[in-house]
This record gives sequence, C-alpha cells and structure tokens, in this order.
Amino acid sequence: MNVLIVDDDRFVVSALEKKIEWESLGITEVFIAYSLKQAQDIFAAHTINLLISDIEMPKGSGLYLLSWLRCEGNRVQVIFLTNHADFHYAQKAIALQSFEYCLKPIEFDKLSLIIRKAVEKIEKEILQTERAKQTEFLEVHQTRLLENYWQGLLHGTVSAPVPSIAERFYLVFISCFPYYLEGNEIRTHFDRKTPVNQRLCDLFSNAVCTNQVNLVTFFEYHAEKQQYAAVLRQNGAKGPLFTTLQSGCVIFLQELKISFQCEASCCISSVFTYTNVQETFQNLMDYHRDLKDCSGRVYVFEDSPAAAAPAPEFPIYDMEHCLETGDEEGCCTLFREYLSEAAKSGNLNHKLLSGLLMDATQLVFTYLKSKEVLAHKLFQNPVYEFLLRQYTDSLENAELYLHYLLKNAFDYLSFTASQASVAETIKNYIDSNYHRDLSRSDLANIVYLHPDYAARVFKNEMHISLNNYIIRKRITAAKKLLTETQLPVNTVADKVGYGNYSYFSKLFRRETGLTPQEWRRENPL
Repeated sequence: MNVLIVDDDRFVVSALEKKIEWESLGITEVFIAYSLKQAQDIFAAHTINLLISDIEMPKGSGLYLLSWLRCEGNRVQVIFLTNHADFHYAQKAIALQSFEYCLKPIEFDKLSLIIRKAVEKIEKEILQTERAKQTEFLEVHQTRLLENYWQGLLHGTVSAPVPSIAERFYLVFISCFPYYLEGNEIRTHFDRKTPVNQRLCDLFSNAVCTNQVNLVTFFEYHAEKQQYAAVLRQNGAKGPLFTTLQSGCVIFLQELKISFQCEASCCISSVFTYTNVQETFQNLMDYHRDLKDCSGRVYVFEDSPAAAAPAPEFPIYDMEHCLETGDEEGCCTLFREYLSEAAKSGNLNHKLLSGLLMDATQLVFTYLKSKEVLAHKLFQNPVYEFLLRQYTDSLENAELYLHYLLKNAFDYLSFTASQASVAETIKNYIDSNYHRDLSRSDLANIVYLHPDYAARVFKNEMHISLNNYIIRKRITAAKKLLTETQLPVNTVADKVGYGNYSYFSKLFRRETGLTPQEWRRENPL
C-alpha cells in the first residue's frame, strides 16, 4: 500500500516522513508532492491508495485536488491537514467524501491513529473489490465452466466426483440439419458469423424447462455435425418426467423450424450416477445413430424399438438402366421410394443406409468410368467431402448426398456429350497456360477425363494432336517476342515454356524453317 503527501511546506512534509511509522501502519511506499501540479502528475503515473494533503496551497488547494480526483472517478481515501478550523472547509471536505480532517500543528500520535483507520478501510475496500471481481468472473464464466465439466463427463475425460447422484438428471442429444444445396455450394440456415448456441439454448430452455425440471447446461457437442447436448435436473417430483420432456422437446423442434427453417431431432435418457454419464450418453448417440427417419421427432432411449420386417432389396438393375438412359429423375425416384419403404418397415438404420449409399456411389462411379470420366477427380472438392462425412447421419443427409452425386454426374455427362465443349475447354486452358509445364494428364484432369480419351476428343474436334497444338501455340508466342522485344533468345525460350534452349531451337526451326536468330534478323522491330 502507498501514500501521497501533498504540502507546499517542506518542513511539514519532512516531519511526516520521519515521525510517522509508515511500515507499522502497512504502508510501504511514500510519494511526495509540493504542489497541485506535482500531485496530479503522480496520480497520472501511479495508483495511490491514501492521500494526505494540505488544504491551503499557493497554486491550488487540496479541496480542488480532491474535486479533480472525484471528477476523474478516483475514490482514493483522503486525510486533510489545515491551519484553520474553518467550518466551510470541513463542509466541503465532507461533501467530497474525504476520510478525515486534521488540524495543524500535527499531533503525530493522533494522525497515526487516523491513518491506521484509513488503512483498515482501504484494505476492506480492496478485499470487497477483489471479491466483487471474483464474483463477476465466476458469473461470466460459470456457464463455460459448467459446459467444460459436463463435456468432460460426456467424453470421459473428467472423473466422477462422487459415486452417485442424489437427483435424477436427463441427457438430451439434439441433432440439427441446417444444410442445403444452392447450386453446387453448401449453405446453412445457421448464420456462421454469429454463434447460434445461445439462441438454441434459449429456445430449448423456454420450451422444456418447468417448475419440475431446470436446465443445467446446453452446449455444442459436435460443431460440423451440428449436434448439441443438454443436461436437465429434475426438481422434487417423483418418478420420471419423460412425457413432460417429450412434449417440451416437440415444442422446441417446432420453434427451431420456425426460427431457423431447420430440421432437428431429440433423444432423451435419464441418468442417476456420474459414473454412468459417459456410457449413457454414448448409448444415447448409438440409439440416435440408427434413427435415420427422425427429423421433427423426439425419442426416449428407454423405449424398446418394435421388431422390423425384413429389409427390401434395392433395385440395382433399375438403377443401372436409369444411368444408361440418362434418366436422372428416375434415379432419384428409385432412391426416394426405396428409402420411404425402408422407413415404413422400420429398417432405415445406419447399416442399411451405409450399404445403400456405398452401392449407389459405386454404381455411379462405375458408369462414369465407362464414359472415360475420372469420378475421383470430378468429386474431389470440399462440398463432396463434407457430404460424404455426414451422409449416414440422417435421411436428410443421405438424400442431400444422393442429389449432389447424381446431379453432378449427369451434368458432367451432358458436358462431355458435346465433344466440342470438352475440346474448347482444353484449348482455352492451353492458350492461357502454354508457358507452363503441360502434360496430357494435366489437361485431362481439367475435364475429369482419362488422358487417352481426352486426347482423342481434342484431335477429333481440333484436327490437331494435343502435343502439336501446344508446340504451335508456343512457337507463335516465341515469334511475337522475337519480333517485338530485344529479349535474349534463351529468355524467349523460357518464357514460352521451354527450359531447354537447344530443344526450343530445334522445334522453332522445324516449325518455321529458320533458327530463332534468323527469324529475328528477317523480322526486325
């Protein structure tokens, strides 16, 4: 703790420094100022705990200093010293919330007692301020701390603190599907610029919480999959509240669809022991994993699923026929009808969906290969990879994946059906990139075709081989540089894509009948 002594009388200042036992009062640093200006400079540079100031000074009073401090928002404790027992001074000092008013000549024992009381008050205020800061910190971070704790329990990274829970808790697993395709781009109904976690939490709390159950925490469990977890505590009521929670979750899903145009589903389970939290939540997710046709629905994990009828066989030959005839809508209809039947019979689970989508992908990729299209190149993009990671999560994910797969396959087959458009695409790329190292594989990758097939298509349309077209384009560019610039011939060769000067000269002579130097001489600037 520190003190600032302000007095224009140097003898008074010296006496205060020497005769007050500062360390015994808890003060470790003493600042000195002989004028108002010096005092203001010290306050600007340091945090002062206690101010002892004369009231009357030649260039500004102690009362003015205190008034300035209060205007600055400084609540420093102040002890005034004065030669006059003036009621006006005392009244003003009280109005400015000074700690004490002491007359000169100074009685040092009495002043020491006043300073001790002031120090006690300062220490009390410091303690209160620290407690207020701690309380504010805990309030601000309590939600996050609680989220981290329950996330740790759900992931199994936090040990259970006690062997059992005296109350009944409920775990709710929420799976949202905010994604949709716009052209070939993935869009989301959730605004990526602003966190939606709090808005979802508010919707959930308003819909589900009652006087019987309250929300402990709500947090994002898996960001990319838009999965959330909620923990609820039952208050007093005996017996499970699954019916109440189901009704609340239904309202939540309805509000979610209104607010975000987003489909979602909920799975609920109860838990009685901390040690079972992770196992229960994992079982809950596994249970949800097999509920593919679940958008807008609420499930209770304790429910026993009804026995399902045998799954129907997917009509693979019909699918192959639709691919062969270019019937995109027919393919989509086959999938929709099959998935609908599987859902009705209770067979729409993770295993069936995973197998179906793998078969569909293989059929499409095989058909593309028969058309010389490199499917792994065509679908080598972030959108496809995103959909591939999530296609078995729900019926909506599966339909979105299939729509993207079929649309892009048929769109590209339509493009390749016009050999002119394929050849023109390759030609335009060569015209813009002739100075780069170009291979048949590089050019075929642009149009996702097998290199041999791409070369045949180009030659059929342009009546020149790929290799000869590249050479002709480069030599034409070289002739222009030789005619219009003074660049050295080896630099010209490098600029048109030939790092080997001898090879460039050989090709140039073959195409023009002249060496590069002879061409330049016969075609001066």
